[in-house]
Amino acid sequence: MTDPSDPRRATRQTYLLDFAEGGPLRLDLPVPEGPVDLLDMLPPIRLMADAVFARGTETATRDGRTISCGPGCEACCNQLVPVSREEGLALARSVRALPGPRRREVTDRFRRTVAALEEAGLLDRLARDFTERIHEHGVLSRLQRDYWALALPCPFLENGSCSIHPARPVICRQYSVTSAPALCARPFEPGVRLEEVRQPMDLAGALAAFDGARARPTRALPLSLCLLLEKTNEAGPLPQVPGPEMLSRFLELASRFTDR
Repeated sequence: MTDPSDPRRATRQTYLLDFAEGGPLRLDLPVPEGPVDLLDMLPPIRLMADAVFARGTETATRDGRTISCGPGCEACCNQLVPVSREEGLALARSVRALPGPRRREVTDRFRRTVAALEEAGLLDRLARDFTERIHEHGVLSRLQRDYWALALPCPFLENGSCSIHPARPVICRQYSVTSAPALCARPFEPGVRLEEVRQPMDLAGALAAFDGARARPTRALPLSLCLLLEKTNEAGPLPQVPGPEMLSRFLELASRFTDR
């Protein structure tokens, strides 16, 4: 039974997103009633991301394009994946909460990835550039190319599928392509061009620029470093805001991250 005094007790809230293509998108989301922080709001934001992705897919289908992504198509899981500070914290805490043997298995994958990055001389660059230079032209693209060259699968990838699919980051939810699947294994080769599905709203970008109460300079980190940087990301409390008010503020910010 839900404790009525629990600030995270959710009620259904309806939101209407007005997009240029396809008309308004109605969202019916479970939103915590009381003061919560941004980590508590990740579940409804993920649901919102799924709905926005579905709208992008509908538009692509209407234009005669077919989504290439599907189960077992794991090439994109070798990419450098930037996640928001709060998503990184949520992922790290989910790993720490796993049962002992399972926790050690996943943690070992993260450790091997960090060791490979350190051996290649990329670990310090990632930590420094994501903190100081990520908005400079060309910085992220160079990191992505160098990361890809190491062929490091996401620590959550298992048997060709995402082991945390229901709780995967927003950026993973909004990424898909309509180009030939074979091209996904060669994204940096000359002449290769991936046809990404244009999403009507960049919720991953908005999430990285939101602290739960107001906009902020974008705070992101590589998913593969979320355990290593967990303590750093925990520095300072997150703002506490009633859930419906927080989601409304987030949507106001996200409205600036639209492709119109």
